[in-house]
Amino acid sequence: MLKQTPMMNLEQILAFVTTVETGSFSAAARKLNKSQSSVSIGVSNLEDCWGVQLFDRSSRKPILTTDAQRLYSQAKLLLRQADKMNSFASAINNQVESKIVIGVDPMAPLSCLDSMLLTIDRLYANTEVEIRLLDHKALQQGLLNHSVDIGVHFGDDSYPQYLNFMTTHQYEWLCVCSPDHALANCAQISNEEILSSRQIISQSLKNHPVLSKTSIMSQDTWEADNLIQSSHMIELGLGWGILPADWCAERFSLGSLVAITPEFNQAQMYSALDVVWAANRNIGPVCQAIIEHITIRKSNSN
Repeated sequence: MLKQTPMMNLEQILAFVTTVETGSFSAAARKLNKSQSSVSIGVSNLEDCWGVQLFDRSSRKPILTTDAQRLYSQAKLLLRQADKMNSFASAINNQVESKIVIGVDPMAPLSCLDSMLLTIDRLYANTEVEIRLLDHKALQQGLLNHSVDIGVHFGDDSYPQYLNFMTTHQYEWLCVCSPDHALANCAQISNEEILSSRQIISQSLKNHPVLSKTSIMSQDTWEADNLIQSSHMIELGLGWGILPADWCAERFSLGSLVAITPEFNQAQMYSALDVVWAANRNIGPVCQAIIEHITIRKSNSN
């Protein structure tokens, strides 16, 4: 009759890893809140299971053997995977979203998502996140048909009945061009010069019900998909454009963009960046945490 090989368990693995990390059975026992004998027996049973001597016990403190070095690395991975499985199970029991979709205006700097993403990573690291660049209309449609969970876009004069929103930031917009562009050296720029100079715009700017009326001035336009493409075309000297100041700051210091002040742009231009979500659905813990985080941050800034 074949002898049955004993099965290892996570408690034995934990005893092994903790003994290595603390340097002794007694220190591992204190950390795990167990008796020293139970830790020592757990490691011995693991040695029997694997048929490998894990520690040299000839000295006062156990020393990890050469053969056990690779097993130690794998044991740590196993414990991390076990923790992850426990987290997944807990998320299922607490009805945490397995995935959320965040729709973002293509002209919004992705840094606007930083605190949101850090909150998800800190509280719900096992939830998958998908970021979609969507213009104003597509984003609102996605929220209403529930294909998008949270939206981030530049504010509208009014929102559909079933959308809630909260302003998170006021973005300043700047007129900019390449240092090599003809407009860069003009002390004064008339509206006629702006109208006749090519402007680089984005589709989301063109389709926005508010920004399209205040930010598209030229009769000659080239169109890009998003902020990165628009900025790149402006930096190449292909035209002037209107970009968020937060995005421009680094490019000013690099010398790839300069600010210009046309006749029409004598006052600062601002636009609210809103976080938007559907009011006609039950949102899960992840989305709720995002909204609560933004609410608290906004309250602290007032």
